[in-house]
Amino acid sequence: MTPAMLDAAEALRRAANEPMASDELNAFLEALASYGRETSQLATDDGREFLRQTAPLIQAARVPLHDYLDSAERFTRQEFYGDEWRGAVERRSKLEFVRALYRELTDVDWDTFLDTGDLDHVLHGKGQDEGGLSSDQIPAGTPPSHWWWWYPRNPPEATSLQWRMRLAPRLKSGSEDVQRWMRQSVDNVSVSAPAPAMGKPTAERWHVRGFAAPGARHYRVFVVDAAHPTGYDVTAHFADDGLLWVLDQPDDHALVVVLAGTEAIPGKSLDEAVAGVERRSDVHVGMRDVSPPAR
Repeated sequence: MTPAMLDAAEALRRAANEPMASDELNAFLEALASYGRETSQLATDDGREFLRQTAPLIQAARVPLHDYLDSAERFTRQEFYGDEWRGAVERRSKLEFVRALYRELTDVDWDTFLDTGDLDHVLHGKGQDEGGLSSDQIPAGTPPSHWWWWYPRNPPEATSLQWRMRLAPRLKSGSEDVQRWMRQSVDNVSVSAPAPAMGKPTAERWHVRGFAAPGARHYRVFVVDAAHPTGYDVTAHFADDGLLWVLDQPDDHALVVVLAGTEAIPGKSLDEAVAGVERRSDVHVGMRDVSPPAR
């Protein structure tokens, strides 16, 4: 196992032997969540050995895991004053990574061993007001089964998630100037229902609009959805609050992807554009999941 995996396994061992060692359990859960979001680490010999050796410890750590579940529910039930919702859903994801990654490796009844039903009920209720995170607040690689990150909307389609994972390394590339421009430009992407025409009912359609932040930039803008998995080029419309896309149904989803750099970015599709900048360090990526606002 890698040194980091050895440290995580040892932290779980200490938590199993000392039920009050909550910091040790937290350290293990942090590591497990990172592996769960970057599954290539678990597909290695080291990753498989890590899961094999820690599976018996999961069963031995039943008491501290239950304590963590109880504390997560208490945390979620409290009154929120800031961004506590992110803390609540991250706690829930850590529990789900335990349930998902060890389900086939442990001989336990997960419905009783780590029953998250009550916590999910609280998340459903609290999320109506507190949920609605933007795509840049959701960690790359988060599985769509972790619905609480997107609630009260539905999780995006698999195609969008695949692009998010593929482009994740680009989220930290590019200069500070390009990254600043990207943050402003992605913030300009919005979804709204068009104003009804006089005497006509409003159609069940929503417009995705956006425009580039000030400052000369080489950029490309694409929209990805189930019908356009390689990305549809909307660069020409990314100006003056331009219309980028139309969502026809309340459960429609799309992913807006913006690439920006110090030089031109070629390619007819998102797939070609990403392949063309593979070796360039100046290109930064911004993404935003878009769907009709929750009612």
